[in-house]
Amino acid sequence: MKFGRHYFLPLIISCLCIASSAQDVSDAYTALNGNWHLTGEWASKPFQAINLSLGIDGRMIYGEARLLMPCISAGRTSGTDWEVFVEGRIASDGSFVLGNQYDMPPDIPAHIVSIHGTPPAVGSTEWSGSFDISAFTAKTSPTPQECPAVSGSFIATQFPPLNGVYEGTIRVGNKDNEAYVSLDVAQGKLISTKSLGAFAHVIPLDAKITVTGSSSLPSNTFESRTQSEDNNRIAGNTFQLHFLGGNDGTTFQADGSFSPSNESRIRVNLFYVSKDESGKLHTVHGDGWLTRQ
Repeated sequence: MKFGRHYFLPLIISCLCIASSAQDVSDAYTALNGNWHLTGEWASKPFQAINLSLGIDGRMIYGEARLLMPCISAGRTSGTDWEVFVEGRIASDGSFVLGNQYDMPPDIPAHIVSIHGTPPAVGSTEWSGSFDISAFTAKTSPTPQECPAVSGSFIATQFPPLNGVYEGTIRVGNKDNEAYVSLDVAQGKLISTKSLGAFAHVIPLDAKITVTGSSSLPSNTFESRTQSEDNNRIAGNTFQLHFLGGNDGTTFQADGSFSPSNESRIRVNLFYVSKDESGKLHTVHGDGWLTRQ
């Protein structure tokens, strides 16, 4: 911060104003904590959407974004979801720029996402800005994807944290098999984690899942791993969870999504991995909709 030459009294007044301004900026940026849905003219085009979850740590903003982009593979254009971590520092004028500072191998190269914004007004659940996503080639298998540049201005609208109990019947495996699932989930605030390497900040989720009524899945209640695990987190309108399995090497995982405009239902995918007596791994997949109770 630069100060010009002042006499003693003006210097005191100047310092008081700066302190007050810094406090106001801090309060405004606290309102950025949470989940945000970005809209604009660009979002009316096919296969284009941005949702992100943000957390504040001092003058730093950290987040995880979900990008839906119109990518081309084998001559066909389709919507592809990409996940990126973004971060940026709050400038002295209150503005910020969020960018992806690290590669997400093998798909997303670093420094292709730039989100410019200003904090919400006091009492508001919206903020505005602009974004630029550079063209890139995703080295997906078996065919790479060419993703064009996308840019535009936006209004960011807040949607609620992912909290509540969701229940429903899902389809399990390829056979005529179903399971009743109850998922109790709670969204936390920004945490630091060493397990992600360069991506040291996530928005955590704490969850418990109960599965009953399936011949392919164990009837049991599974607790999510500690919140310091990177695998229990939210990114905009998508989430992933890893639950504690048994000592025999079994694992239970869930990922899913929901509409930012309606969190009354969530789409879930379940993956149960177990070992047989010979040590061979077996995976059972289930998917379906759960309704908030």
